[in-house]
Amino acid sequence: MTSVVSLEEAVLRREEIQAVRECLDKLSDRDRVVLLLKFSGHSYLEIAEVLNLNRTSVGTILARVQTKFARLWRERQQEVRE
Repeated sequence: MTSVVSLEEAVLRREEIQAVRECLDKLSDRDRVVLLLKFSGHSYLEIAEVLNLNRTSVGTILARVQTKFARLWRERQQEVRE
C-alpha cells in the first residue's frame, strides 16, 4: 500500500526538519555529533571511538546534550508561537 502525503503534511514535515537543523546548529560540534550518532543507532562504544572519548562518559554527555536540545526545541517553539 502506498501513502500519499498531502501538501500540508509535506510543508509541516519540511518545517520540522528545518527546526531540528536550527537546534542542532546551536550545539557544539561534539554535542551535535554525539546526538546524531546515537540517534543513528551507534553504540556508546562506537561514539566513544569516533570522538576519542571514554566510553563511560558517553552516557553523561548524551544526557546533557539531550537536555540542551530539548531546551533549544522548547525555546524555538515559544518563538514560533509569539
